[in-house]
Amino acid sequence: QGGGAGARVSLVAGRDHRPAAAQRDPTLAQNGGNRMQNERLLSLNVTVPPGASAGSQMQFAVPGGQFYSVVIPAGVGPGGSFCVQVPALPASAPPMGLPVSPMPMQPTPPPSTSSPPPPPSPRPRSPYLSPQPPSLPTPSAICAKATEESWTNLRALEPPLWCWEAAAACKKSFVRNETNTNLLKRCIVRADGRCRADSTWHDCPVGSPSPPPSLAFGIPKSGVRVLKGDADTASGNSVLACFRHGEHDNVTIVPGHKEIIIAAQCCGAGGECHRSFNGTCIAGNSMELSGNIDQYTYAQVQEKCNAFGLQMCQQSCANAGCAYNKHPVYTSLPCPSSD
Repeated sequence: QGGGAGARVSLVAGRDHRPAAAQRDPTLAQNGGNRMQNERLLSLNVTVPPGASAGSQMQFAVPGGQFYSVVIPAGVGPGGSFCVQVPALPASAPPMGLPVSPMPMQPTPPPSTSSPPPPPSPRPRSPYLSPQPPSLPTPSAICAKATEESWTNLRALEPPLWCWEAAAACKKSFVRNETNTNLLKRCIVRADGRCRADSTWHDCPVGSPSPPPSLAFGIPKSGVRVLKGDADTASGNSVLACFRHGEHDNVTIVPGHKEIIIAAQCCGAGGECHRSFNGTCIAGNSMELSGNIDQYTYAQVQEKCNAFGLQMCQQSCANAGCAYNKHPVYTSLPCPSSD
């Protein structure tokens, strides 16, 4: 409509009287005259902007944000002015007689026929949820060492473990970064004796260290000795049975013994004994289970020990906990030659 942006409005002193617009527009006088008579009115001089003409409607604004619409009277063209009246401005309005800057009315834009804007980019994940090292380290000799010594990827176990859960397997274990799986941290034993992840990331692409060759778990051809759980030797009466490959692969008991279920035990490279791992008995606590511990074949115990970074024992781990002293235990010792 005509007079948004170019309209100039100024205040002039005015009293209660009919507005000039109402004098020219009987409808305005009839509809608004009674209300206006009961209000203090201000007279405004409105200048017709370029492009507007008599009989067209124009809009203007006064301080305080109020917008008004008025029909340009006959005989007034662009650059001309006419008087209108509006309700008195609030106390914060400028004193009478000062110019009032117009607030142009912005026409409503037509509906857009263009394609809708693309959806916003997904919000990046918090670095606290997806830990990412600040920079990628260079390839490390740790990769070769881990391959040579067949270190264990704790996160690939079932269930996955962390370094602090590695216990005796700490020195030969590592964990991979869950965001960039080419990176790994080795597990180290700290001064307080606890196993923790080292602070350094090593660039070892997936596949290096290569997984150790698949081990053929099971009883070897030379057989294995099953000893008493409280034995202090590996011969004589301490030997309860000799398990043979192809005959005892699925056997888990020694009939006639105090507790017939064969208990699981593992040992470190230096011979240190473990009947529990990470504080949990490998086959369950016999005292709490009244002797009914989990039953494992030789191959299953061998696989568990390997996952822990340990190996089968060459002795009975007497008095090593979990109340296995009354149970038979597996060893990796070959059967005596006479058997």
